[in-house]
This record gives sequence, structure tokens and C-alpha cells, in this order.
Amino acid sequence: MINKKVEQAIKSVLEERFDDVTIESIKVEPDVDDDGDAILRVQVIFDGTKKALDARKASGLLRYMRPEIEKFGENAFPIISFISKSDFRKKNPAAA
Repeated sequence: MINKKVEQAIKSVLEERFDDVTIESIKVEPDVDDDGDAILRVQVIFDGTKKALDARKASGLLRYMRPEIEKFGENAFPIISFISKSDFRKKNPAAA
């Protein structure tokens, strides 16, 4: 179970860095990578097209996110995936 403060810190960083894109929701789940290290799978559902995401902002996102989640004792490495709202609905018809 993910600490709600960690989840809120991730959401705050995303909203701050992507102020030109509407973040619909995020889902954060703890997991383990192939090497046995703790990771956080962060699924970001946003409203817009993939072209709307600034690749420069996305590539530097962890630099802002890691210090914020470490404040709450979370040391797992975030793995972030961005999914547009329309693509999410295509894959999850019940969410429509």
C-alpha cells in the first residue's frame, strides 16, 4: 500500500511540471523490478494527445519527484507511464 502523502507528492510534481496538460488521475503501485529492487509503477492518465506532453519535461521529471517522495521515507524508484485519456478508455471500456 502506498502512503497517500507519497501519492499526493507525485501528483503535485506532475501537475506543477505539466501545467499545460490536465492530469486526470494517477495510479501508484509498489512493485519489484527484475533485479529485486523496489519500484513504484506510476500510471498517469492525462487529457490530451501524446504530442501535448513535452519530452524535455518528462525526461527531467524524476529529478523533481525523487526528493519529494523521499521526504516521506519512500526510496523506491518511480517508473512512470503516460496514457492519454482516450487511449485509456479504449483499453478500459468500463472506465468510459
